[in-house]
Amino acid sequence: MHVSSAFIAAETGKMARRGLLLKRPNPQDRRGVLLSLAPAGRLKIDRVAAEIRKINDLFFGALDAPSFSALSAAAAALVKGSDKAVHYLRAVDIEPPAALKAVG
Repeated sequence: MHVSSAFIAAETGKMARRGLLLKRPNPQDRRGVLLSLAPAGRLKIDRVAAEIRKINDLFFGALDAPSFSALSAAAAALVKGSDKAVHYLRAVDIEPPAALKAVG
């Protein structure tokens, strides 16, 4: 999902406080936490599942299986490329290269 562990901890904490998730220590590794869906969380998912399915069918309905596979591969390539771009930007000096100056 390309998010930090701190983000996951914060968001799951919010859901646990709302009674949607259950959090318990991992008995095999006390540093970790095991998450499970609470009954209230399951109920909320069940309430919206049909509507989400309908929206997904409308959104992706024009794509056949090969087209959807191509879209998925393209999205994965874009994520990989954006990761490389972020690493590149972190690696360059404070003074950006001339090519970036022209864009920016």
